[in-house]
Amino acid sequence: PAGEAGRVTPLDKPRALTYDEAAILVERLGENHMQVEKTMSLGQVLQADRGTARIFMEFGMHCLGCPHATAESLEDACAAHGANVDELVHQLNEYFAEKE
Repeated sequence: PAGEAGRVTPLDKPRALTYDEAAILVERLGENHMQVEKTMSLGQVLQADRGTARIFMEFGMHCLGCPHATAESLEDACAAHGANVDELVHQLNEYFAEKE
């Protein structure tokens, strides 16, 4: 049957994207660089580019090799170090944007 468990069959009608879905798609298609978010872990950012270590160090995060530090979110790391997560994310995104 059409639409069963997410299966697409010839009987299913395609649907238009909502405005929000289209806006997200356009935004993501326009990004040619990594987009850092505060929910990401330090490890994810460092794995994407080790050059980001300098930025973390500037924010007082000197324990970048620690298993706990690399697994916690940027938001949690900033809270633990008394740093501004929004400013950290901004600087990391600028770093990646400049690498294009």
